[in-house]
Amino acid sequence: MTKPTTARVPVLLRFTLGVLLTAFLLNGCRKDDDYFEPPAGQEGKLLEQLKANPEFSTYVRALELAKLEQTVGSSGLYTIFAPTNQAFDAYFSQGPYRSLEQIPPRQLYELVGNHILTPMMFTFDFSARRFNNNKDDRYQTNALKYAKVIRSGAQFTINGVEVSPDRRDIAAANGAIHGIPAVLVPRPAIDSVVQLENDLRIFNRVLRRFAFREVDQRRSQDLDNDGVIDTIYVKRSRLALNPGAEDPEITALAPTDQAFEDLLAQYPQFRLVGTDSLDMPDNVLKPIIEYHLLTGARTAAGLTGDLVTAGRETLPAAAIPVAEPNISVSNGALHKVSKVLIPPSLGTVGGQILLNKDKDLTQFIAALEKAALLRELLSADKKYTVFAPTNQAFTDAGINVAALTGAQLEPILKTHVLTSEVKSTGLVDGKLYPTLLGPGVKVAGASLLDPTNQPAPITAVDFAGSNGVYHKLGRVMTPPAVKVLATFIDLPQFSELKAALTKAGLLAALDAAGPFTIFAPNNQAFQDFYAQRGVAGLSALSSAELKDLLQYHVVGERLFSTDLTNAQEKGTLLTGKKLRFNVAGGAVTIADLNAVSPDAAVVGADGQGTNGVVHTISKVLQP
Repeated sequence: MTKPTTARVPVLLRFTLGVLLTAFLLNGCRKDDDYFEPPAGQEGKLLEQLKANPEFSTYVRALELAKLEQTVGSSGLYTIFAPTNQAFDAYFSQGPYRSLEQIPPRQLYELVGNHILTPMMFTFDFSARRFNNNKDDRYQTNALKYAKVIRSGAQFTINGVEVSPDRRDIAAANGAIHGIPAVLVPRPAIDSVVQLENDLRIFNRVLRRFAFREVDQRRSQDLDNDGVIDTIYVKRSRLALNPGAEDPEITALAPTDQAFEDLLAQYPQFRLVGTDSLDMPDNVLKPIIEYHLLTGARTAAGLTGDLVTAGRETLPAAAIPVAEPNISVSNGALHKVSKVLIPPSLGTVGGQILLNKDKDLTQFIAALEKAALLRELLSADKKYTVFAPTNQAFTDAGINVAALTGAQLEPILKTHVLTSEVKSTGLVDGKLYPTLLGPGVKVAGASLLDPTNQPAPITAVDFAGSNGVYHKLGRVMTPPAVKVLATFIDLPQFSELKAALTKAGLLAALDAAGPFTIFAPNNQAFQDFYAQRGVAGLSALSSAELKDLLQYHVVGERLFSTDLTNAQEKGTLLTGKKLRFNVAGGAVTIADLNAVSPDAAVVGADGQGTNGVVHTISKVLQP
């Protein structure tokens, strides 16, 4: 195979571009609000400047031992908060190490890197926040820890350590140095602390379950001194990251192992595998874990009022059972809690389906997720009734959820959702209930009739959620496959209506999105109409006359027979003209504006299509 060719930039041009880029970056940094040019004697790299100042000799030695001297001594633009020798003496006096050589290599690497920021920043740059898009004054160090740098007025601190006034803004060709009187010891991140806590084994496993790997090139060094650059893979929790310009810190409310065991006792459909692995689907576990993560670093005293979690749900602080507060971490706050907190979303009807103890709705759940309908059922803003087909119902119907697209599943699923809460005691026999799709389902004893009039047995009822209820079905209901006009227009008893609609030019209009309710006169109704008018047939009527006549038979909404009430009036597609319904003893008649002829009787009700419903009537209605 021929290798693809790449355009080659001439060496001189690449060199020129490199020089210009370096000059731009250097000139783009400011010192005391002036563009920086290293003064005479300060053109050397950071390592040279540090070596030139005997106060930083211990830190220079630390750079050498950590294999970082080449990094700060050659290319790149860095800011170093360099501890003085006295700072290291104080650090060693506090233990556990008495010299740099006693510190394990990886730990020393993090210790030294915790004092290095990118890019070059002088005092003014911190004041102007030129390189910080976060909500507050946090910067990431070379050790991947967050440093809080405050520059306001005369104050200039990093992690609470005052930058020595006489050691600020030491310039170098590839960076800036600020001397500090203390060593900045990197604290472990939340993930690292959780991993070491014996009673957070399950929480640790959960964080690892939602983890990913990323390559951080700033930490790629020759750590083992074998002449090969080592690439360090840093494993972090995806849930612990808050990308963009948001607060980079989080507060983790970590349930103890006992808290998870209590949760499993409450929901026996889930279980513990081994000592720390949860047999719980992601669509249940992820919202639970996100409910335990807050943006920003909050001490226990700061857990007040209503808090917004990583999952954008509200958590009342009063509901948080803190067992061990304020565990020291570098990237926020960590508190152990004695109970697993259940988010409000799992209290909804959608959440209750996810928590179904019989575990017989997994196919329905998978379909809801694929069709992007689960989120709607997890919202507490509206009320729903869900008729959930069991796994066996999907098998009996021959529906392979994995083989269908979300668009294919959507009409099927919406046929199983009502836009109101109806418990089993509220299901009225013979009543049609409109679904989220539009077409209705009809109660027939202990079953539902779907829009195609096929029965689906109701097998279990009244699983309540905060925004509705769900019932189980033993069959998957079928939505209508065609629009309402196609369900009847080619039947022989409607041949006159078809001819009339064709002559009036209304077939295309009624084949639109709708919704429509069509009151369809049968052929006998048309014959009676011709006799009353004293005409032989359609040929005696103009297209315009027919259009007005037929528009008077269509209402621009979906009306099931059980929606009609006595003395009810509805406007039609014929502007300004209404129909009046009379309901008595279950019979429905329609009064038109012709007082001479009798009212029209509904002789066939509730034929359903995707865009509406049709009722057969015994008379041509006259406006």
